[in-house]
Amino acid sequence: MFENCPLNQVLAELRRYYPGWIINTNEQLADVNVTGNYRLDQPLDVVRSLAHITSARLQEYPALVILN
Repeated sequence: MFENCPLNQVLAELRRYYPGWIINTNEQLADVNVTGNYRLDQPLDVVRSLAHITSARLQEYPALVILN
């Protein structure tokens, strides 16, 4: 569960559970606060959800996810 956590902090936690790379190239997103209860066993689904709620562009490749 995350409560008013900066997106970069949430992504850092998700990286622990994702078998590839999760990269944020949009510095404006870095400090966006996130609150929610997310399943850490589904990190890609969480990143997709975060991209949707922040209107970020998401690029997915094998073992690489880029938010921008």
